[in-house]
Amino acid sequence: MIKLKELRIGLFLAVIISILSACGKTEVPQGTTYEVLEPDAFSKKMEETADYQLVDARTPGEVASGKLSGAVAYDYKADEIDKAANELDKNKPVFIYCGSGIRSEKSAEILMKAGFTEIYDMKGGMKAWKAAGKEVEK
Repeated sequence: MIKLKELRIGLFLAVIISILSACGKTEVPQGTTYEVLEPDAFSKKMEETADYQLVDARTPGEVASGKLSGAVAYDYKADEIDKAANELDKNKPVFIYCGSGIRSEKSAEILMKAGFTEIYDMKGGMKAWKAAGKEVEK
C-alpha cells in the first residue's frame, strides 16, 4: 500500500515539475534562431548585422517617450504584430523590444509562427536599455 502511495506522489510531482519547467519558455521551431540578449549584447549584435529590421512592440504613448533609432513601432497591445508579420521581410533578422521584455517575447513567438527564422529579443526591454545608459531617440 505504501509503495502505491509513493508511486502516486512521485508521478504527481513529475507532472508538476514538467508543467512548471515548460512555463515561460518560448517554443523555437527547428532551424530558427531566437536569442534573448542583454542591452549591450543586443546593441553589439545590431552593429554586427548588416541588414536587419528593428521592431518596437510598445504602445504609441510609450514610443513617444523615446525609442531606439530606426525602430518601427508595431503595438503588441493593439494586435499589430500580425501586421508586422505581413509587412516585414521574413528573410532578414528581426531585433525586437518592448517596455520590459514580456510583449517582445510574445511578439517573437508570433513572428516565429509566421515563418521568421532569425529573431533577437532585448531582455528587460526599454527599461533595461535606459538603465544601461543607452541612447534613445525622441
